[in-house]
Amino acid sequence: MSSSPHVGDLSGKDINDIGEILTKTYKSKNSKTISVDKATLDSIVNRMSIGDYVVVPDDEYVYIGEIVTDYRYDKSKATGDGYPHQRGIKWINNPILRNDLTLDLRSSLKSPRTSAELTHRYKDIQIALGEVTEDKVEEKEFITVEYPIRPDVKVKIEIPKDLKKSESERVGEFIKTIFFDEAE
Repeated sequence: MSSSPHVGDLSGKDINDIGEILTKTYKSKNSKTISVDKATLDSIVNRMSIGDYVVVPDDEYVYIGEIVTDYRYDKSKATGDGYPHQRGIKWINNPILRNDLTLDLRSSLKSPRTSAELTHRYKDIQIALGEVTEDKVEEKEFITVEYPIRPDVKVKIEIPKDLKKSESERVGEFIKTIFFDEAE
């Protein structure tokens, strides 16, 4: 029995490093598959933070948990019997029927990717967990910050007044991915 190649520990690797490793390891995979895998692994390794929620659909049920550890690599799971790239999760409540979720959250879970950013569905996750009712969701206070990127151009970003450091870092990483022209 030949073992298939696998990607080792990705601690300290950024999204570009992860993409290069995947391309070298899985030469026969197409670029679209590599791109999806790269985004998924980058989410697990770099973008998730302790305290974030995860929403895991499983047929007609959905499991919701809270991330409780930093990224870790479990070599024993790299044999095809599991997932070696991990975050520790504390599962919250019992499984929830998919049909009991808000329509917006259900729609977000139809993504064909194995990982998707659901920060914009935080209210819906709170509702699913019974933390708030739909009509009593606390509205966050936001501020608009401006940053000059050229002498005649300022970027405006609306952020919550209680922005956390880990959230700020994730926004920074997201902004690094937005560009339309390689020329300086």
